[in-house]
Amino acid sequence: MQSIWIDKHNCPKTLIIEQGQELGKDGRVHVHVKNDEGKLTISISGIAVYVKELNVQI
Repeated sequence: MQSIWIDKHNCPKTLIIEQGQELGKDGRVHVHVKNDEGKLTISISGIAVYVKELNVQI
């Protein structure tokens, strides 16, 4: 896992996160960061593949 510091003055920026290779599922999530009047706004996009339904109780 890698940690990245984002300078809010150097936006917009898109990070590509790779996941699932260990399970044979080549997945990517795009993390979009933009500066909205001094406040960072984060959104994500990508393609989802149904693997399994899981119920979590908190």
